[in-house]
Amino acid sequence: MIINWSLLWIGTIMLGISYMRMRDRISIEKRSKIEITIMSLVVIFLLIDIYFQILERKETTENINDCIRYYRYYGYDLRDVDFNFIQNCYDILGSEKIDYLKKSGVLWQQQPANQGFIYSQNKSWEVN
Repeated sequence: MIINWSLLWIGTIMLGISYMRMRDRISIEKRSKIEITIMSLVVIFLLIDIYFQILERKETTENINDCIRYYRYYGYDLRDVDFNFIQNCYDILGSEKIDYLKKSGVLWQQQPANQGFIYSQNKSWEVN
């Protein structure tokens, strides 16, 4: 759910102007109910928007974390574009940052080897 912010601002300004012009004609009790209703609706819409923003950010973060894990364990693999989460990372980050991510994954694999450990295919560390 994406809110068109320009329409929201225009609508809020128009509502405010029309309310200011007509509030002298409305009794105080009705005016209070109208204000409470409008504020409640605004708060509900903002909470819904915040929820969808959080959900979108969470999905993006999960995709990027999957890419980081993939390139740490399969840095030399050339089949990366076969996976949907890798394609999502290309869309989110761009090819330049994905190349950097590949290089950092390869360096992450080589770091223990430089310290005397070997990373074998069965995912265990062996000491030289």
